[in-house]
Amino acid sequence: MDRKALPSDLTSYDFVKFAALALMVVDHVGAFFLVEEEWLRVIGRLSAPIWLFLVGYAKSRDFSDRMWIGIALLIGSNYLTTASFIPISILGTMLVCRVALDPLMNHIRKNPAALYPITVILCFLTLVTSQVFEYGACAMLAVILGYMTRNRETLPFTRNQFLTYAIVSAFGYYLIQAYYFFPGQFDFAQQVFAGVGLLAVFLGLTCFQPRQYPELTRKLTRPVAWVIQIGGRYSLEFYVAHLILFRAIVYFGVFTPSAAS
Repeated sequence: MDRKALPSDLTSYDFVKFAALALMVVDHVGAFFLVEEEWLRVIGRLSAPIWLFLVGYAKSRDFSDRMWIGIALLIGSNYLTTASFIPISILGTMLVCRVALDPLMNHIRKNPAALYPITVILCFLTLVTSQVFEYGACAMLAVILGYMTRNRETLPFTRNQFLTYAIVSAFGYYLIQAYYFFPGQFDFAQQVFAGVGLLAVFLGLTCFQPRQYPELTRKLTRPVAWVIQIGGRYSLEFYVAHLILFRAIVYFGVFTPSAAS
């Protein structure tokens, strides 16, 4: 969606992206600074599926110059602070997902029975692909859900089958997060929260539709509406800028994780 054509009223995109942005900041504060506060990482697990869902939900498969610049800046900052180019940020993962999405979904349209074998394959491919791209192949689980939500009327799946996929994909994504990316790191309560939270996010996103909220925009104070819109409509810039800032803070010793203990 062209930023110049965005409405002055709050939209469903604004709210969803702002929520994902807030969850992401919580996650990265835990990752960079308050490393002993595991709950921050647990809560942060709910962020990425929202961004990935929107990749699949989008009509466009193009990547703007802003996206390419963002990817380049994050690869550069990662190398300067860790001496490694990989893993490439989730922006690169989104690029790969966009390229792969249409061929993959065209295959599923013709062979609906392939949906779950493909889901299992994507989970296993994460073991390799996550070494190069953040989140790896399991990112496609949420991307596929976004595509199915936007195109549910034209796909060969009933509503129950559609919701079943949302549940299965949430469970697969949870298993990867809890037992591969964070093995043994979360206690029982945190695992339950992550599992239930991811299920709620995946199922809740199936109800997403582009909407405008003129009445709500008028009821909210202008600063509140402005903050939500800025967070939603400049999320890419905020993502890149805050990651570079957080990496620089840790790299130059302005704040170290041990200080949070």
